[in-house]
Amino acid sequence: MALKVFDLSCEHDHVFEGWFSSQDSYQDQLARGLVRCPVCHSGQITRRVSAPHLNVGHLRAEPAPRAESAPQARAAVAAPSGDQMARLQAEVLRQIEDATGILDDSGFEQDELAAAYAALGESFTSCFPSIEADPFGGFRAIFSDLDYPRLSFSLQVDPSDGSGRCKVWFYGDQVDVETAALLIQATAKSALPFGFEYALDCDRLRPGEFGGGYVVIREDGLEFAGSSRLLDRAIARGHHEGVDGYVLVTRDAEAGLLFWNSHSGFGSLAGAAVFSEAEAANFDPPIADDQPEWLAVPAPLN
Repeated sequence: MALKVFDLSCEHDHVFEGWFSSQDSYQDQLARGLVRCPVCHSGQITRRVSAPHLNVGHLRAEPAPRAESAPQARAAVAAPSGDQMARLQAEVLRQIEDATGILDDSGFEQDELAAAYAALGESFTSCFPSIEADPFGGFRAIFSDLDYPRLSFSLQVDPSDGSGRCKVWFYGDQVDVETAALLIQATAKSALPFGFEYALDCDRLRPGEFGGGYVVIREDGLEFAGSSRLLDRAIARGHHEGVDGYVLVTRDAEAGLLFWNSHSGFGSLAGAAVFSEAEAANFDPPIADDQPEWLAVPAPLN
């Protein structure tokens, strides 16, 4: 999609460029305080008169000639800083309830749905890109039920603490943990890697209905662990080794101990492949100068 490049300036006469998908996108971001001077961070921005030019490779129209004037500070728009990125991400989180409200309205025609999606702004659409014919496809994908995209928790975004950052609260009685984790992964990339704990509760005293767990959120995936599984493993370690898996090791005269990695062969322990007992029993060890041996992975250090 071609981007329109606007010449902008602040009240201190700092001149800079802004790239937007449309005039409406510019006006929307300006109204929400997302357009700021990269020199002084002022939000009092006006558009300067110039010939239009688009970001379409070499096909760029030159700006209209300007009259001679006093020297002005001019700055290129740099990539957002960490604090600027955090502000943009917080703004997207504030729009989540608006987005679910749009999807809750079954009266939207397809073109109206597309217009509502675009109106949420480029920060939202970059976090949740459209999928095929569904403009909200990327947003729906974070929910366990694509046909019923509803938050199972309350979302609160506090005002900025003055540094450009703010606290975000997720809370509720029946939280969909995976949806919360996917939402953080999509919208709060400046905070990654990140994680949170959760607690399980029940109004009846039934075994297995209590406990909790944690989620580790990285840009390339999620890692879940529950207290029930951790407890089972801790008890099992008292009965036999290998509960936490096995690694294949060989000895090298110069490098010492080397550990098998399914992608790169023998190398460091950090990249070792961990096998279950069944996987180790069915694995055909590679040929090495020293006969490879299986070692049980020790219990996690406390």
